[in-house]
Amino acid sequence: IKLSVAIIFTMTTEIEVKSREDIIKFIENNTRRAWNATLLLIAAIGGIFVDGYDTGAVSFGLSTIIPLFHLTPLETTLVGSFVALGSIIGGYFASLVLDKLGRRVWFVITLLVFIVGAIVSALAVNAAMLYIGRLLLGFGIGMDYAVAFSYIPEVSNRFTKARNANFQQFMFFGGLMVAGAIGIAALVLGAGLNYWRWILGSGAIFAAIFLTLRQIYIIESPMWLAYYAPIDEAIRTLELTYNVKVRISEEDRKKLESPLARREQVKMSELFSKIYRRITWATTFLSIFQGFEYYGVIFYFPLIMTFLFPHASLITTLWESDVYYAIGFGVGGGMAFIVHKLGLKRTIIIGAIVVFLSAFLIGVLGPILGMVFIAVALGFYIAG
Repeated sequence: IKLSVAIIFTMTTEIEVKSREDIIKFIENNTRRAWNATLLLIAAIGGIFVDGYDTGAVSFGLSTIIPLFHLTPLETTLVGSFVALGSIIGGYFASLVLDKLGRRVWFVITLLVFIVGAIVSALAVNAAMLYIGRLLLGFGIGMDYAVAFSYIPEVSNRFTKARNANFQQFMFFGGLMVAGAIGIAALVLGAGLNYWRWILGSGAIFAAIFLTLRQIYIIESPMWLAYYAPIDEAIRTLELTYNVKVRISEEDRKKLESPLARREQVKMSELFSKIYRRITWATTFLSIFQGFEYYGVIFYFPLIMTFLFPHASLITTLWESDVYYAIGFGVGGGMAFIVHKLGLKRTIIIGAIVVFLSAFLIGVLGPILGMVFIAVALGFYIAG
């Protein structure tokens, strides 16, 4: 299918390759779009949609799961904590194996893990089984983030890296919204208090859809191939991906037959060396801050809605939560197109200020000004 579609396009650009670094430089600096650029990006970042969906699935069901499994407040927090734990393990595992087999194979494996985790979660008969399902989903999420955010910069030029990577917020909140919509549909169709199982189980379907897209549209990273694969394979993939004709002499071809030497595994301590220490602490603090934002508030939005509007029906609670997730969806999608104009640093500062002020005002003025004020402030919180 890939070859048939690629043939439709005429190769109008010819490039000369004398070294493997020439392939890398072309990817970094070219302004040509890959023939399947949009679908490739959707397929690559689709795991983030599934991540948002699976996260939303359990958060939409918490108000029912808590009494069903008789969860204490500590046990309730573990529903989210096991995802975070699995993500840490999955991310670390990916850092060890990602360069060995390439990107494409791990794109497939992560979604298979998603499918298993979603099914185990949906069929949970007790808290322990739910925790196992969440741990598996977290492992898949950690791996998928590592693969996706290695792959996307490797197939994007330096002008579109930031935009393409920042579509993750758009996809994540899109997954949350769809999970809410599935929950509402399940309730309308008579699923009753088992509606959360339908949401969780449907996560396997979405994972299978993106797995199919990845099988069709994801081609191995040309940059990874430039480092580690036979030169002919790297050239074929480059030509197929960007519709260019690569010219290489036989002498250079023979000289480049052997892949580049594998890069040494960088020690973790290198992150705290004088060169990287400042940015390491900054990104660590930011990650912790965002973790609190998500696992402290956004994860519990449907549950928060039940406290804000205790007399609302379950369907009303779900669509109210979806309205908030739609704010994140719109702002996240919009920021992907303007972050390169604002700059990453300025964007982070603006977002952090909005989140901090919203949370502060909710905590200080919320009890005084009432539920309407809290509801509005939560909208600003999720936008930040």
